[in-house]
Amino acid sequence: SAEPTPAVLADEPLRQKIKEFFRSLPLALERDGLRVVHACWDDAMAQIARASDDVLELNERYRQLINERPGHAELDEIDQGLEHQNLNPVKVLTSGKERRVETPFEASGKLRYEERIPWWNDYDARELCVFGHYSFYKGDSNSAGRAICIDYAVAKRWMERKAPGFDGNFKAKLAALRIPEMTLVFDDGV
Repeated sequence: SAEPTPAVLADEPLRQKIKEFFRSLPLALERDGLRVVHACWDDAMAQIARASDDVLELNERYRQLINERPGHAELDEIDQGLEHQNLNPVKVLTSGKERRVETPFEASGKLRYEERIPWWNDYDARELCVFGHYSFYKGDSNSAGRAICIDYAVAKRWMERKAPGFDGNFKAKLAALRIPEMTLVFDDGV
């Protein structure tokens, strides 16, 4: 197998160009009958994001607003983190809502005190919502079938790639959704 190409860091002008590009991107895509979001559809957060033309400024503004909320400083570290996760439209749309767990668990080598909320179970809008960021398996969906995850374990692939002796053959699948056919296409052709 070929040796991996060493990473090359971007110089400052390229970093600024990339940053400006990302500032201008919408946090969610919408068209008649379809919504596409990285992690979580939340109507209120999507409305806030629609009104902004600078995602980095929006993120920073909400970070500051949350820090200034009455009582925020008195919360423990976990609840402060949950407020930052669940009250910031950028965080909600790009990484989903979370809640505190009763019993901490280990994930990716870190002890976690919060878990992602399976928002798709309550999603009942008429628009189909295509999202990622969660590990799913073929056939998983919400009860109404109006939210479809196409991530299918991208995090698991990262872990496979890091594993000693990885031979380049992934077990975890990646998927794409063909619209209007409504067909999931997996990278292994199945």
